[in-house]
Formats: sequence, C-alpha cells, structure tokens
Amino acid sequence: MEGKKSLDEKRRKKILPGVMLSGAVGFMFFLYAPLELYFSNKKEFWFDFYTMAPILLVAFLAVTVLGSVLFFVFSLIHPRLYQAVLIAGFVAYVASYIQGNYLVKHLPPLDGTNVDWSMYGPERIKCVAVWVVAAVATAVLIKFLKMEKFYSVVKFVCPSVSLMMAVALVTVCISNNGLERKKMMQITDDGLYEMSEDTNFVVFLLDAVDARYFTKLLEENPKYQEVFQDFTYYPDTVGAYPFTQMSIPFLFSGEWYENKEPFEDYQARVYKDAPFFHTLEGEGYWMGMYEPELPFQDESIYRFENIKEGTSGITSYFNFLKAQFQLVGFKYAPFDLKRFCMLDTNYFKTLQKAEKGQSIFSDGNLDFYQNTLETAVTHTKEKCFKFIHLEGGHVPFRYNENVELVEEGTYEDNLKASVTLTDAWLEKLKSEGVYDNSVIIIMSDHGYAADILEDGNLERQNPILLVKGLKESHSMEWSDAPISFEDLQEAYIRLLEGKTGNQVFDAEEGQKRQRRYLFYVYLKENHIKEYFQTGKAWDVTTLLPSGEEYVR
Repeated sequence: MEGKKSLDEKRRKKILPGVMLSGAVGFMFFLYAPLELYFSNKKEFWFDFYTMAPILLVAFLAVTVLGSVLFFVFSLIHPRLYQAVLIAGFVAYVASYIQGNYLVKHLPPLDGTNVDWSMYGPERIKCVAVWVVAAVATAVLIKFLKMEKFYSVVKFVCPSVSLMMAVALVTVCISNNGLERKKMMQITDDGLYEMSEDTNFVVFLLDAVDARYFTKLLEENPKYQEVFQDFTYYPDTVGAYPFTQMSIPFLFSGEWYENKEPFEDYQARVYKDAPFFHTLEGEGYWMGMYEPELPFQDESIYRFENIKEGTSGITSYFNFLKAQFQLVGFKYAPFDLKRFCMLDTNYFKTLQKAEKGQSIFSDGNLDFYQNTLETAVTHTKEKCFKFIHLEGGHVPFRYNENVELVEEGTYEDNLKASVTLTDAWLEKLKSEGVYDNSVIIIMSDHGYAADILEDGNLERQNPILLVKGLKESHSMEWSDAPISFEDLQEAYIRLLEGKTGNQVFDAEEGQKRQRRYLFYVYLKENHIKEYFQTGKAWDVTTLLPSGEEYVR
C-alpha cells in the first residue's frame, strides 16, 4: 500500500511539469497575448475588456485542462512519449515567447494588404534561428542536467515567464486605462435608403480610389463616363492625409490635425463642433453617418440618427475567439505559419450583435451592392444628409467588375466593382425620383500607391472627386482646376445654396497653386511631415517637403 502511494506521488510529480506547461501556454496565447493587444490598441476595437475577458478565460481554462489531461494520457501510454511531448512543447513555448515579444517590429500590416512574403526573408531567418537555438539549448540542458532536473527547469520557467507577462500586462492595462467600460455605440444602416422629397445632400466615399487609375479607367471605358453624367470630375485634386483615420475628420472640418493634442480629442471636437454639421442642423437636415470606423467620443455623436446605443453582444463566440487566436498567431507563430493567420482587424466589426430591429452598417462593396439591388427606397419630407463610406478600391482586392468575390483580384478590378455599385446606387435614386433633388459628391479619402516608396505610401495624395449639384443634367464634365481638400468647406456651402458642380470652387484651370499635404506612415501617426504639391496632384516629383514636421 505504501509502495503504491509512493508510486502515485512520483507519477504526480512527473505529471506536474506537463500541467504547468499547459497552463503557461494557455495563459500566453489566450490571456496575455490577446489582452496585451487589446490594451495597446483599445480604440481600434468596438468591444471592451468586459466583453472579451470571459471568452478568453474560458479558452484559457479549456486549454489548461485539455493539455493536462493529454499529458496524463501520454504518461500512461509510455513515459518516453510523455517526455518527448513535454520537450517539444517546452521548445515551442520558449520559441513562441521570443517570437511574439521580440521579433514583431517588421511584420506586414493587418489591413487586408496582399503580402509578398518573399520580401520578408530576414524575418524568416530570425525565426528559424530562434527555434533552432531553443531546441539546441533544451537538448544541451537535458544532456547535462538529466530528465529529472529538466522537469524542475520546466516548473521554474513556466510560472516565471507567466509572472513576467502578468506584470507587463498589468502595466500596459494601467497605462492605457484598459479596464475602461465602453459605451457600445452601434453604427446601424437605419435610414440608409430613406431619401428626402425636398433636398438630399450625400457624400458617397469610395475608399482608396486614386484619381490616376480612375482617370485611366474612364478613358479606356467610355461606358463608365455615362455612369457619371451630370457630374463634374476634378482629377487634379490633392487630399489631406494618406490614410483614412485623419482624412475623414478633415473632410467635415477643414481643420488640420498636427499632433498638438491626442487625436481622439481632435476627432471628438470635429464631430461635435464642425461648422458644417451645425449648418445642416440649422437648415433642418436629418443626418446619417455611415462611417464604420467612427469611435464613440461624446454624446453629441447621437446627432447622427443612425447611430444607436447598443449592447456588448457578439454574434458568434467561436468566430470571435478564432479571430483573436489568428491575431495572436500572427505575432507568435513560426514565420511560415503567419500567412495563415492574416486577419483584417475590421472583421471584428462584423461580429457585433445589433439590437432587435436594427442591423449594423457594412461598408463592404458586395453587401452594399446587394442591399442596393434588393432594398426599396423610402421617402420622407425631411431634408437628408448622408455620409456613406464604402470599401471602394481598398485592399484586399477581392472583387470583379460584377462585384462578385474572387480569390485573386486586382486594384483595377476593385475600381470596376466600385463603378458598378455606384451605378446601381445612382440608378436606384433616379428610378425613385430622388436623384434630381440630390446634391451628390463622389470622392475618396485618399489615393492609392501600388509601389511603396522609400518614405512609405507617398503616392496617396490624389483621391477622386466628382460633384453634382441640384437638378444638374449634362454629360460628364472634366475640370483641370487645381483643387485641394481645403476647398471642400466652401464647396459644401455653395452646393447647399444651389450652385452646380462646376461652380463650387474658386480655383481655375491653368492656375498655379501650392496645396498642402500632411504625410505619415501607417501605424506611425505620431510623426507627420508637411509637403506642398507645386504641380499636378498626381506628380510625386513636384510634391515637395517643407521641412516642417509634427511629432508627438
């Protein structure tokens, strides 16, 4: 009896390293990594800590229990099997820890961009080196310390690393106010297809549509020009910023963001105090903001009628956890497995559960196109303003001209899909008799760069801009006037006053003009460089740095 008790005690001691490794793996992958990512990028996600924590905790416990059971089963099958799995698991744990915490500075962005993995050869070499060193070091350790001592090493390393990560996690949480409860604002599609019998003012924004490529498309496909009859096209337009985040608030305010304050404060002020919104309200406009990246900053955001208070509901816990694990895998997985972990972080928006009777607005080209074909336009006597931000030409390139999903599309395919869905939307307005009484601006927030230059995506300064005033009727017009996004605020007012699309800007064709453009690199928004376009909008050789930089 005493011998059996001693044997059980000995077996439990041998099993303990496997249990501790299982707990350490579960903690790193399902608690530390996703929470650290959330705390560091809290404003990028619609959910809060209290939404995700229970899901992650269940996953952590499941991994710990399942791993412990498997180690116990392996020990019953054969001690050598248990030892082999323990060694392999320990090597993977150590290598993954190093991989995910020290080799993440040069990974591609998770914005849907098609990645050429051959450009990341040095990162592959680093990854292989880490895994080889971890394996060799573990083998040497076992050779000199023997297996019993190795068990002690596992029991020491696993809780020690977990403790270090826990301390780091608490630090990141405190510095970013990670436990803040978020108000679950929902951007619904309420009123998207309700149009005024009086006056409509619509800004229809197709993301990342570059005027250089768009002009070429129009020239090569005359039928596309028919889509934009009644509009004036301004190909020589300089935008404000190279990415969506700063571009959108500028469209409504004309106020430059120069890193003099937290961006969130600037953004909140724009949606609260922009004169254009006050003008619309003063003229009795119902306002809808169909902007998928609109964060909750202030109660004044509810001035936009489609924005509702919601709950923290998730449509699929499994898909939520799967997406979290993909993000973790992108950082922690061996290099050649990272490509299978690519995830556009905008995917999380599709997992937000709408309140009863509501549906969340989707900016996807396919969703909008299908909804346009299937949804009837309703009418109201109230004046309507709508800002509709769609995927447009943005990566990933996943559409053909008929707005059908394809595995390997191109930027040009996305542009053709954008024209197709725009055509369907305009035809819907015409058939319902609400086109002529609508001011419509079709534009992009920034251009697109097929080639990444030395300074980053510098060639994104030339977005499209097409303007139609009330009751305009003519073939598509082209104007080579040098336009800047700085001109938009005055243009909005003139359109409200009844001016036509070719009357809203003071700039004239042939005029030489310096136009300001503030450039920053994706994920490095704290460093903005000032440029002035001294020539045509699309000409990067005449886009000259002023030497002024804005750094936070």
